[in-house]
Amino acid sequence: EKILWLLGMAGGLGQGLTQVLMMVRFGNAFDATQEVDDDKVTEIVLQFIVLGGIAFFFGTLQSGCTNYFSEAQRSKMRSAYFKAVLRQDIGWFDQNTPGSLPGRIDSNIETIGIGIGDKVGILCFNLGMFGFGYGIGLYRGWQIALVMTACIPLMSVGAAIMGKAMQDIQGETQSWYNKAGGVAEEVLFALRTVVSFGAELTEHKRYDDMLLEARWGGVKSQIKLGIGMGYTMAIMFCSYALAFWFG
Repeated sequence: EKILWLLGMAGGLGQGLTQVLMMVRFGNAFDATQEVDDDKVTEIVLQFIVLGGIAFFFGTLQSGCTNYFSEAQRSKMRSAYFKAVLRQDIGWFDQNTPGSLPGRIDSNIETIGIGIGDKVGILCFNLGMFGFGYGIGLYRGWQIALVMTACIPLMSVGAAIMGKAMQDIQGETQSWYNKAGGVAEEVLFALRTVVSFGAELTEHKRYDDMLLEARWGGVKSQIKLGIGMGYTMAIMFCSYALAFWFG
């Protein structure tokens, strides 16, 4: 499984390299359209076909290997998580609602699975694209590459905002949904008692209040995510303008 995980990361790096080479080929294709040379255009078309095949291979390697590793680890973590819960003291169950544990287990393991699966492949893909792209950029035109380096700190601010927003979405909303799930399970488990005391409306309001908290938490986090995305896109297009002006 570890070998497959490493192969998935290697596939991500290869996928990043193919994207960089694709952009270089696009530049060559644009130059070729300025000349009436069918042989050169045919050569570039064949190069695109070869790059497409290479990208298909690396993309399959990246996604298939990392997802297989992720699914295998999720299965092991579910069993280990459940055993760990069973070993806790009684006081631990007083502080944690038993009804929310299944949802918490699933959400936590799902988050970890995504982090060690798809996200690792995407990270390697982005690192490969950045590293190879930066290296080729310095090789083909070091002056403009150094000018564009000044935009990296500005873009990192947007990335930090989006990262914080994603963390808030996972933490704040999931916490309230777990509490709401625990309330629903408690009420359904003791439904006769709730009905006998006429507490249906009270429990319904308690459940709705927790859903409302989760909703507003998600809205605030999504606003932060949108601001970060908009800022990042604005900096990206401004960097394009800077590159065209300097070049």
